[in-house]
Amino acid sequence: VLLTSTAAGEGKSSTTVGLARLLLNSGKRVAVIDLDLRRPRLAQLFDVSPLTPTINDLLVAPAEIWVRRLHAMTPETFTVIPGRASRDDILPLLGSRRLGATVKALRLSFDYVLIDTPPVLPSSDACFLARHADVSILVCAWLKTDVAAVREAAERLSAPGLAPLIGVVLN
Repeated sequence: VLLTSTAAGEGKSSTTVGLARLLLNSGKRVAVIDLDLRRPRLAQLFDVSPLTPTINDLLVAPAEIWVRRLHAMTPETFTVIPGRASRDDILPLLGSRRLGATVKALRLSFDYVLIDTPPVLPSSDACFLARHADVSILVCAWLKTDVAAVREAAERLSAPGLAPLIGVVLN
């Protein structure tokens, strides 16, 4: 499940946390990946140790370390893969084959894989990442987000080949 918003500050990371907790409380196995490498927040929101390897580390690790780290997550009922703020290497990381392989591996071990992405309108990252998800959800701030922005974001997320937009969360 890809979660995004129209702009920063609309509560998509908080919504990701809430959805993860809801799924966990219903007995589901959940993996959460912070792919908002422009403003990662999930490590802070989930109180993840600063020593935890990030998705950035995982995507550039040698194959044997990548396999070992993914294997270590398999017995868990819940895992968070935090992101690390990045500027120059965002596109190579998001475009790597390793990212697709990571998401596929997590899908085999968890009932749900939640992907927190940057907002749709300021960057193309969320639409690019939507090819790795089964569905996407757009988070909007109640009485704050402009309706035209919601329409534009929904149109971008509804492009052919992307995960279907299943709904909008009013935060």
